Amino acid sequence: MGIAGSMGCVLYDRYGYVAPFVFSSTLATGAALLVLFVVPGSQTYLSQEDQIMTESPLPNRNSKLSKLLVFPMIATMLINANYGVFQVSLTPFLHDNFNKSISYGGTVLIFASMGMAIGSLSGGLALQKKIFNHYTLMIIGALGVFVGLLMTFPPEFVTPVYNLAPYLAFVGTLLAGIGDPVITISTLRALYDLQEQRMGPLSPAVTTRITGIWLVGYCAFYFCGPFIGGFLTDYFSYSHTA
Repeated sequence: MGIAGSMGCVLYDRYGYVAPFVFSSTLATGAALLVLFVVPGSQTYLSQEDQIMTESPLPNRNSKLSKLLVFPMIATMLINANYGVFQVSLTPFLHDNFNKSISYGGTVLIFASMGMAIGSLSGGLALQKKIFNHYTLMIIGALGVFVGLLMTFPPEFVTPVYNLAPYLAFVGTLLAGIGDPVITISTLRALYDLQEQRMGPLSPAVTTRITGIWLVGYCAFYFCGPFIGGFLTDYFSYSHTA
């Protein structure tokens, strides 16, 4: 994601706004063809035991999804909408207020993706080793996003800090990038835990359903975030957007 953001900004600077769309659509088409015609079906990789569990009819209690799953789903949707808002407003903020190029904004976004890689790994390890539960991790992730956004978009009345915004943005996007996957990993863990507590042990089929529903919320609101961010940036201000 970091490389793609930077490449998109460079393509925009050099060849105009059409170039990133042409490049990304070509990659997307290639990826779709790769999945359809090259990658074998996922059933090949299931063990015999998993295949039996997947093909067998599930008990009614275990096959139903708990209604409480809606709350972690809402958290996932909101944090991804937030990240989309943040991404779309960063580059124009640096360009309009500090005369930084589009490529500069793309370079800053690389640090956001580095943070996401760090947050994904550290959040997963913290849950696996039971250093923190998912509630504590959600709070830690939210603090990281809040502090990161505050550093990236400092208030204008704090003039000494505001003048350093183009440089603080590197640290701010890194922190926000770490916080984002920490929250999303925690919400996925919360979905599994809630289902297990309410409906019993998870079968592979139910786990797949939960993950699929979670990904729908993750992707749908990641798509909505840039639209919301663009609207807020156009009609209000960068500080309101942040």
